[in-house]
Amino acid sequence: MLIIDRIEEDFAVCELVVSKNEETQIILDIKKLPQGAKAGDVLAREGEKYVVDEEETRLRREKITRLQNSLWD
Repeated sequence: MLIIDRIEEDFAVCELVVSKNEETQIILDIKKLPQGAKAGDVLAREGEKYVVDEEETRLRREKITRLQNSLWD
């Protein structure tokens, strides 16, 4: 799974999740990102380009929201 951590000028810093306990950062030229991609989006590779995995992004955001809400309970 490849997740956009942040976008800085001409590149995106992404987290590549290798396994449950292993992540690494990679840098992508923003030209390789789909238009409208933003921090927190999960990317999937389709041939030579990346696309936003809408379903995985939604699930991930819901999980993060539940975790945040549990802090206030």
